[in-house]
Amino acid sequence: MICRMPPRPSADTPAGIRFLGEFDNILLSHANRNRILRDEDRKQVFTRNGLVRPTILLDGFVRGTWQLQQKSKTATLTIAAFQLCSDSERQAIAEEGMKLLRFAAPDADAYHLIVNSIATEPCRKKSTT
Repeated sequence: MICRMPPRPSADTPAGIRFLGEFDNILLSHANRNRILRDEDRKQVFTRNGLVRPTILLDGFVRGTWQLQQKSKTATLTIAAFQLCSDSERQAIAEEGMKLLRFAAPDADAYHLIVNSIATEPCRKKSTT
């Protein structure tokens, strides 16, 4: 029996938004993390004491971290973006963030989403060459 791999999408195919949890394997298993994480953002993800913060992937690259807090019946998702993103990217992050809030805190009566930018550099797609 021959197993055939499905065709790979073209390099232009957007990967969408993904929220990765603490210590996610995609961050831990890469020998060369530069493929998904810029050197200047590494300290925001990997702490001095060995913690790996939850991150956001946008089009396959780490673009920020996130934190979920629940107090009483209110759930708050705070996102710290490493780069200034376009309005459409911010909207996509907000939509996916609300899905995460509803999933992670289904009993909450109120949901809050805070998107902060901790850098002044615009988002740039990495070259695939």
